[in-house]
Amino acid sequence: MTDLPRIWALTSYLGCAGLNAWPDATETGDGLFYRNRAHRIADILDGTSNTLAFSERSNLDPVFDSYPAFDDRIIGWGWWVYGGVGDVLFGTQAPVNFRIPANIDTLPAATQQQYYIWRINAIGSEHTGGVNACRADGSVSFLSDSVSLTTLQALGTRNGGEVVQGDN
Repeated sequence: MTDLPRIWALTSYLGCAGLNAWPDATETGDGLFYRNRAHRIADILDGTSNTLAFSERSNLDPVFDSYPAFDDRIIGWGWWVYGGVGDVLFGTQAPVNFRIPANIDTLPAATQQQYYIWRINAIGSEHTGGVNACRADGSVSFLSDSVSLTTLQALGTRNGGEVVQGDN
């Protein structure tokens, strides 16, 4: 069998892996989608209307895309570098529509690292004020940029026991 070239493509819709989808070693697996695992509706103990299944992700982030690779920081050569999980799954640890701030180079190294991880995990869109997200019951709703992280993270898990109400 001959080696086939690796062909990568970006997608604008991702499955919810829970709190953290990337980097692989820290994937939490508390959402609906992650490697080598299937879930039944009965496994969604938080309720299908309280659990995210899919969401949009905008790949547009000029600061992220222009960030040079160096040292042991995460490289910003473009989304394709991360491959696999970072291209098809999202996590809920970052705010909706999170983008790398223009002053990233002035922030502490640990903050820079966290922001790049957040960006790869983040859901977002080019819509003003939020993102469309599909829940496990099949309904689609608009999640505002101002949705609290507590609520977003609760929506990301399938059986975390969180109560989701109010600002979603």
